[in-house]
Amino acid sequence: MNKVIRDVRVELSEAERNKLGDEIAASVMRCEAIETQKRIVTADLTSSQKNERKGYREKSKALREGFVWKAIDCEERPDFARNVVEVWRLDTNEKLDERAMRSEERQAAIDFPAPEGDGAPVVPIGSKKKRMKPEDAEAPKDGH
Repeated sequence: MNKVIRDVRVELSEAERNKLGDEIAASVMRCEAIETQKRIVTADLTSSQKNERKGYREKSKALREGFVWKAIDCEERPDFARNVVEVWRLDTNEKLDERAMRSEERQAAIDFPAPEGDGAPVVPIGSKKKRMKPEDAEAPKDGH
């Protein structure tokens, strides 16, 4: 007689069924955890890849064009005689630009001393104006 091994159907006991169910549930949970880690890692790698692409594209553009844009401290200087505001770089003292003054910039700032006394507003005397009636006005004599 020859001894052989074959796969045959074997009914599971209740204990074996419970054990397999627990193993399946644990395996499903591990798969979901791995999928979550995969999403996080993929998102991180995608973000890193995008940052690298942005970096080399900016550097390529700078190399190709020969300049870069940087935030530099500048100062706006009003030129009241010409009615313009000039923009000057503070690091090189180079004039970058000029533009027309806006209406609120056309008035030079005047520093008034602090009011003395009780702080009540001071109103100039004679600030009221009277309108003359036409009959009160004198007609010019001899055309003068």
